[in-house]
Amino acid sequence: MRKWLPLILITLLAGLLRFWNLGSMPPSANWDEISHGYNAYSLLQTGQDEWGKSFPLIFRAFGDYKLPLYIYLTIIPVFLFGLNVFAVRFVSALAGTLAIPGIYFLYTTLFPHQTITVRDRKINFGLIAAFVLAVLPWHFFLSRPALEANLALTLIIYGAYFLLKSRYLPASIL
Repeated sequence: MRKWLPLILITLLAGLLRFWNLGSMPPSANWDEISHGYNAYSLLQTGQDEWGKSFPLIFRAFGDYKLPLYIYLTIIPVFLFGLNVFAVRFVSALAGTLAIPGIYFLYTTLFPHQTITVRDRKINFGLIAAFVLAVLPWHFFLSRPALEANLALTLIIYGAYFLLKSRYLPASIL
């Protein structure tokens, strides 16, 4: 347990930064967030999107099309917390938080023996990578609004990690 404590603390810091005041910062929902939330709520209530299509694979929105994974995942927090900005942004904040241990695992898999010694203690560069990602402004910013790109980044990190761990090849395909 002591070995994992620094990573747990860094992940908790990242979660705190990403979830703190999530419903009100950024100050208002953008059009994409509104579309995600409404479609998730509509699917939860009726099984149809805003255009009346049952469980679509592509969502039509304000002149563009949205990928389905974020919207389908948003159904869970909308069910738990109701239809509000916090619920719509929850998936992005959670994905941003989960990217922190993901980058640690990916980094330590790619570079297993990189450490530095400070006061007779070895510090793994994976922990430094996790901390940097936890406080990196662009990642922090992308983790707060409902953005599919943030979810995609987390999935890419874990997909690469599972691909490198060849026995988890089916997990990397997902």
